Amino acid sequence: MSLVSSGKSQPLSSRGQPALFLTGGICAVLLGLSALNGPLISIRKLDPVTGKVALNNVRAANAEGQNQTFALSSFDANQFVTQQWAGDVETVVAERTVDLTQLLTAINQNPAQAALDYSVPHDGQAKNFIVSARAKVSEVNVKSPMGLLELELPAGSVPASVKIQLLAGPLVISTTLRDVATNMSLNNFTNQTQYADVAAALNRKALAQAYAAAPVAELKGKTIEFTGVFNLQSPATIRILPISLTVEE
Repeated sequence: MSLVSSGKSQPLSSRGQPALFLTGGICAVLLGLSALNGPLISIRKLDPVTGKVALNNVRAANAEGQNQTFALSSFDANQFVTQQWAGDVETVVAERTVDLTQLLTAINQNPAQAALDYSVPHDGQAKNFIVSARAKVSEVNVKSPMGLLELELPAGSVPASVKIQLLAGPLVISTTLRDVATNMSLNNFTNQTQYADVAAALNRKALAQAYAAAPVAELKGKTIEFTGVFNLQSPATIRILPISLTVEE
């Protein structure tokens, strides 16, 4: 192979090969990055006052420390939950609680209609419920961090195939209490971390309140009345986070 320059034929020397390889390599990297992450160049407007890049949404602004609902370094989820509990949790519980057996009967007959009639919607999802019931604690399992109480409801009130459980903690993998509470959507917080911290703080407060006068380990065989929340994942197993709990003498 040869190149023609000034009328003379010259062999392609090895000196040109690194440049060609480098150019090809850069092109390959750029194409790869483009395929993975979309456009490599993002053009944003400048703020006419400050001359800085104008961030185009609230979440991006919060990430830069601007327009924060709660400052990143000073937000205390436990304190926030304590302050908001009466207005944002107790109010909705008082207004939206339904009898558990009534709800399960409705779900068994028509799940979609039951969701419309009894759920507390969150972000378009209608699977969060606030319920109350009277039941006997048949088993207490606290061998794992996600402690569970197995419940027996009055005979005939729920199908025998349905398992009803109360969460006992300390580990609770659920955001249902946050999702049924008022004024606790993601837009009410600065970022996802605060949003997640509030869910965990709500769960801790609910467990502490529910079991304050009734230690979990002592509940086997007891008849209890409780109010709690759950997200309907499967009608076969209902796992409820208790908010309040009393033991019959």
